[in-house]
Amino acid sequence: MNTFEQIVGWGDKHHPAWVDLFRVALGIMLIVKGIQPLISPENISIVSGGISQNFLSIAILHYIVLTHVVGGIMVALGLSIRIPLLLTFPILILAIVFAGVPEMGIFYHYAHVLVSIALLLANIAFLIYGSGAYSLDNFMRKHPNS
Repeated sequence: MNTFEQIVGWGDKHHPAWVDLFRVALGIMLIVKGIQPLISPENISIVSGGISQNFLSIAILHYIVLTHVVGGIMVALGLSIRIPLLLTFPILILAIVFAGVPEMGIFYHYAHVLVSIALLLANIAFLIYGSGAYSLDNFMRKHPNS
């Protein structure tokens, strides 16, 4: 048994049911963070070097929106949550690194960094703990023929 399987096994055995509420909240927060670039896409052009409407900025925008929205739905439902959580890691790390853009103002800067750090820590926790008792993964495990 490799290390990842040991972590998954430990997380499945030590997962209190109330933590599933935080998993659903994390999924909803990921959806909200995925919709934000659609509301203000100029932040993507700032991150990609200030050139708006180039291929890189459009590709980044699509990656962020699809990963966060689809991944957030999967996390909220508890369906194979480790894959979307791993896919959101680069986005959250870059959000923490590039949050110091001066045009956004000092209060927005700190709020954005704190939210990104909180989401990153929650991602790490749920990578270890897994989906939990109230999830589609657990339902499909208990009802294989449904």
